[in-house]
Parts: sequence; C-alpha cells; structure tokens
Amino acid sequence: MVSAHRLIDLEKGPTLRVTQATLHNVQNLAVAIPLNCFVVITGVSGSGKSTLVRELIFPTLCSKLKDCERAPSEEESGPEGEKCSPEGSCRLQGVEQLGSAVMVDQSAIGRTPRSNPAVYIGAFDFLRDLFAEAPLAQQRGLNSSAFSFNSGQGNCEKCRGAGFEKIEMQFLSDVFIRCAECKGRRYRPHILEVKVNSRLSGAEVSWSIADLLEATVDDAVDFLGEFSTSRAARKAADSLKVLQEVGLGYLRLGQPINTLSGGESQRLKLVSHLASFAREERKAGKPDKPTLFIFDEPTTGLHFQDVEILLRALQRLVAAGHSLIVVEHNLDVIRSADWVIDLGPEAGDAGGKVVAQGPPREIASSPASLTGMFLSKSAA
Repeated sequence: MVSAHRLIDLEKGPTLRVTQATLHNVQNLAVAIPLNCFVVITGVSGSGKSTLVRELIFPTLCSKLKDCERAPSEEESGPEGEKCSPEGSCRLQGVEQLGSAVMVDQSAIGRTPRSNPAVYIGAFDFLRDLFAEAPLAQQRGLNSSAFSFNSGQGNCEKCRGAGFEKIEMQFLSDVFIRCAECKGRRYRPHILEVKVNSRLSGAEVSWSIADLLEATVDDAVDFLGEFSTSRAARKAADSLKVLQEVGLGYLRLGQPINTLSGGESQRLKLVSHLASFAREERKAGKPDKPTLFIFDEPTTGLHFQDVEILLRALQRLVAAGHSLIVVEHNLDVIRSADWVIDLGPEAGDAGGKVVAQGPPREIASSPASLTGMFLSKSAA
C-alpha cells in the first residue's frame, strides 16, 4: 500500500485548531489538525466523526473562505462563522493558511443523463476542438460548438442530443427509449461524417465524435496519443489520464453521469479537481494558498486494488501542497496517513471525545484506541 509518512510538529507546523466544537455527542471538543498532510479521522460508528467534520468544521470553513464547495446536504453557516447548524457551533484558528475548502463525498454529482465523465472533467471541450480541426469540418465551416450534443448546430433534431426519448408514464416510472432518428448517437448525419484518423491497439481506425464518446477512457487515451501535433488532443489526453490514475479507465467517455456508483462519483469529483489544478498550475504556477480537501469514507465499496489506486491520487494532492482530512475505517488508508485523530471511546453519548492522536504507529500502541487495537492486530 501507498505510504509516505511526513513528520508532524503541531507547535511549529501549519495547523487548523478547532475549539468549542459542540453538536450532538460532540461537546466542547478541542483538537489540532495539521495541514499540508494526510489526516484521517477514525472511530467507531456513531463516535462523532461526521458530526465533527461535515457539520462543524466544513460549514465554518465555508463561512470564512471565499472559495468553498459545499456538500449538498450542508446547513448554512452563521454570518460570523460560528454557527454551523441550528444548534451547533465551533471556532477555528488557522483558516487564513487555506485558500479554499472542498467536500468530496459519495452524493450524486448529477441527475441528468446529458452529462458524462468527459464533460464533467472538462475534456470534452478539447475533444470538440480536435474534431473542428478535421479537414472536412473546416471545409463545411463547422466550429467546435457544432460537435456539442447540446448545441442546436449539430445535435439530433428529434432527441435534441440526448440520444433517447423520454416517455412519461402516469403511474409508473418514466421510460427511456433510444432515439429512432439518430439511433442513440446524438448528432445529425453531417456531423457524424466528420472523422479523425488514428491508431488503436496498432490498427488504423477512423472515429466520429459519437464513436469517441462510446469509447472507454483507456481506448480514448490510446487513440489521442497518436496526435502529437494537436494541442487539443494533448490537453484532452492529459485530462483523461487522470481518470486512469484513479482507476476509472474502464468508463465510457459518454456514459451518463447518473449511472455511476457512489464510489465512481466520488473519484470523478477528485479527478475534476486534479485536472483543474493541473490547468491552473500550467497557467499561473502553484496557488499562493492550498486547498483543504475533506473526504467522507472514500473507500466504501472499493476493491483493495482500487483503494491503492485511490491512495496514490490522495498522496498526489498532498505532494502538491494541499491538505487532506479523510473520515475512514479502512486500515490500509489509516496506515498510509501522516496523522490520525481517533474519536470515541464508544458511540452516542459515550463518544465525541479525542481518544488518541498522532502518527499511525503511535495510535497502534495506544491502549485506549479501538482503531489502534485493530492496527496492531493487522500488523501482527
């Protein structure tokens, strides 16, 4: 498993200090969270992990930072950043060291089938530019907008680029059937006639924009790798490679967002930020202030190989200077952390307290920590 432990000094290093955190079973809790590193919040179910992170720390951060992406279920914070929910409150010191905060959870990232992974991470703009460079597109005066299935310039007139038609049922769920006009390919015939030639697995192929949307991320990266002189192809490939890095190379570029699992959605959110950071760094270098990422049990439903891939992506964020707070039970993730904060000792009224904190090796030797007990047993 990925492991890149960093030395933490709470007195000298950058720290986010939480005081007077009060909500549900978390009562007047105080804890120091080191920044610029990988922090994992552990504890039994009901020990107060989500209360502390999702309902206290994150809303307060959002009230103090201009750039903050709220989780859909979060309550509005009070005007001065002290109020985190109708009855909860906390105070934070050290927020000025951060530029933004992002909550990445397993909530759905979209209900519309029109959105897809390529659109979500920004790669589709570059793919449309690639097809606009094709000789036939230039002959016909087709710009990149014509290759958007949301544009009236090139999308199917019958389904308006959806690829399907929705039949509303009065007492049953709506039924979706493939568009009879475009056969689910979303575009008008004159758009599909524009193709670009490349190689895939050593064989010559000629793809339309619809063919590319049907391809997997892995195949698309292979296909785009042949366009060494196209800036659009290189930028699209760079974005799609990040999908590969988090183990999503099997997704189709045009796969509707609303068909993704919770784990896939969470990793896709991560990819969108990784791709965005890469673009910003190419333009203006690293940002002056880092981002604090908060993940709520990102390994839920993942195979152990997927967990390892995810850990590499998380470590990449820390290597770029950002901070991570991860609520997690997975022992491999806990072992890979730089710092662990264990809440407990039990659930409900018997929880909400800091049982142990420190590097994983110290947690493993703590007699009061159930997480430490499991860590030491798994190591043996």
